[in-house]
Amino acid sequence: MRRSKASRKYYLAGLLATLLLTCLIVAGVLLVCHKTAPGKIVPSELTGRFNKFDEDIIGKTSIEAADCKAFKKGALDQQLLLDDYIDPFFFMGALLPDDVIENFFLAVYVLKIGLAAMAMYSFLRRRIALKRTFAIVMGMTYALSSRVIFISSLSQAMNVVILMPLAMSVIYSAARKKTVRSFIMLGITAFVMCVLGTAGTLSGTLFIISASLIISFALVIKTREALALWGKMIISVLSGVSCALFLIVPRFMAYGMTYDFKRLIEDRKVYYSFFDMLSTMFSGSGGSLDYSAVPTVYFGLFSLMLFILFFFNKKIPAKLKFLTLLLLALTHIACAVSVVDLTLSFFGYSSVITDLRLIGLLAVICFLDAICLVNLDGISDTGVITAGLSPIFAMILFNGLGGAVSYNITSMYLPGAVLIILSLIFYRKRKDFLPRKYLYPFLIAGLLFISFNTFVTFATGSVEPGDVKASFVKDAEQDGMALISDEEISIFNSDEDKYLIVPEPDTNLLDPSILPVFLNTVSKSVCGDPLFVKTDYSVISNEGISVDGDGYFTADSDTATLVIGADKASGKKLYVYCGFDGSNFLEEDDGESVGSIDLDGAYLKQITRFGNHVEITLGVDDRETVTAPIEVLLLDQDVLELLQEKTGLREGKSFTVPSDFAQEGANYLLTNIPYDKDYNVYINGDKELSLQIQGMLAARFDKASDGKDITVTIAKGPQGTLLGGSLSLLALAVSIAIAVAGIADERKRERQKAAGT
Repeated sequence: MRRSKASRKYYLAGLLATLLLTCLIVAGVLLVCHKTAPGKIVPSELTGRFNKFDEDIIGKTSIEAADCKAFKKGALDQQLLLDDYIDPFFFMGALLPDDVIENFFLAVYVLKIGLAAMAMYSFLRRRIALKRTFAIVMGMTYALSSRVIFISSLSQAMNVVILMPLAMSVIYSAARKKTVRSFIMLGITAFVMCVLGTAGTLSGTLFIISASLIISFALVIKTREALALWGKMIISVLSGVSCALFLIVPRFMAYGMTYDFKRLIEDRKVYYSFFDMLSTMFSGSGGSLDYSAVPTVYFGLFSLMLFILFFFNKKIPAKLKFLTLLLLALTHIACAVSVVDLTLSFFGYSSVITDLRLIGLLAVICFLDAICLVNLDGISDTGVITAGLSPIFAMILFNGLGGAVSYNITSMYLPGAVLIILSLIFYRKRKDFLPRKYLYPFLIAGLLFISFNTFVTFATGSVEPGDVKASFVKDAEQDGMALISDEEISIFNSDEDKYLIVPEPDTNLLDPSILPVFLNTVSKSVCGDPLFVKTDYSVISNEGISVDGDGYFTADSDTATLVIGADKASGKKLYVYCGFDGSNFLEEDDGESVGSIDLDGAYLKQITRFGNHVEITLGVDDRETVTAPIEVLLLDQDVLELLQEKTGLREGKSFTVPSDFAQEGANYLLTNIPYDKDYNVYINGDKELSLQIQGMLAARFDKASDGKDITVTIAKGPQGTLLGGSLSLLALAVSIAIAVAGIADERKRERQKAAGT
């Protein structure tokens, strides 16, 4: 059915308005990049939460913004906007007043709602066959279970409800018309959707385009037509990518002001494999790669495309289907092995994958699948895995809204491999693939599973706190601290293995002369051994920096550098503690680490290991003359692991600090907070986070308790909202309604065909 003139007019007007908005965003990014001087620092508190970078390694980003308070106040959706440090919305929020920001985002959402209304109206008027219905439901399910349009807030719920129907309408139009112009529009629309719905990275654009190609394939019945579409699809991809480059190049320029590619990788604590490098290359920004299970992002779309295409295209020879599904099963098993490898690497175990041939095979497939690359963080905004890229059944069954599955291999690729193998078994026995009657139970069960997970995720909010015992440290002195043994004050319980350590309120816990002693006291009391061992260092060279006998260095030049050397004992990590603000650097296991850390006016420039000898280079920026202390310590990794086993708080646990200790300005050290940036510490409901060091976290109370007990809760955050969950369920209901309508329509046609009418 052809679109009416009025409908076409409104549709084109909406697209033009969207493109205009995109141009304004790109212009804003270019303007900010032009006006931003290299080497400046954005205060870390402006990010609103511990975000992509490890705060104890990088500390701050490398771009200066103006008054970023406007950004925090004016953003209607901090989740979305804080997705990357280097983000067009970040700059806009930094440079524009509050009222302008609010009006801008309001206009964006009004525009999206208008486009969605037009798209949905046009979409629902058409008669949809079962094949198209199935592809559409899969596409929407994919989007709902993926982080790319991830629903953890009201805005992102709107993104799913609004953007997906728009995409489906454009995809349907392109697949039906099959003209070069329609596919160019498809690519541009995909890019626009990425700008409005995600951070606008290249990988986001490729995701939308790839999803479009999947559904386009599913809409094509004849193999000959499918092959003929390849050229136009390539044009579509190039159109979207060319648009994305306008946004990505400035981002690379901005990030490249202080970081080269090697440092971009190393600063992110990424030492896993070649896949991480590929992901960083395609992501288009430095703020998108955590210690995620990167190989899980490569094969899903390609698998899904072939799966849908083969299931619904009878023209493709059965043997080709068999070989392709066998290849998919093998690659997914390989991915599963790789995910296990990454997981073990993350927890400190040696690598499982040592066979270079396997890595080479996966790398080749990664390149072949590069156009389907999706920038997926292993740990999402709600702190759970949202793989979203397993084959079709695993995607539906194991990836709920909000994840609701833990970080393990079950939620990744093994289910997909098992289900594909089941299909192969059916083929061998019956010369047919998994019968359609088996598809519907999977589909229905998957939708119910997603709905249930969504309800649980968003209806419960924060995890309910549990009982945690605590013990306290008082009377902190430089030569050590004593555990309180008074039964009336201490609620220490050795069976619970939970501790809260509280120094004297006037103690500056982050002072280099206090913290190592403090941690050593805790370590001795729990493990029997000190955590840190002090080591001597020698000044190798200094330019514009002087070092006194007490270990303080003074820098009076913007080109000042200080190189000191220290011997590293076998089996220990070197720990350099500099500055009054708690900044620090841990040397990594690979032998050489490069990082830039704000040290109250100075920064740690480089650490290089020569055998057991380590050289540390310090520098200063051009803001001011600085004076700061240097402490060089050796960290006993075995003791640290033992300390983490015996102490700590877990997710969802809370404890109460008696009012005698809850004094203004008091410092509290919470040990063994899981090393996960999505964990937050809430003090009486407010997050107060000071410093995280290798699984330990120091929190400071900045307010007096007014004589009341203070409750500290460890929880994953930020949590979703019930409203966001309700909207996501609404989107699922729409997809189910479309599926039911399509199935009924298909059966009606089959009955009419059987009756000869």
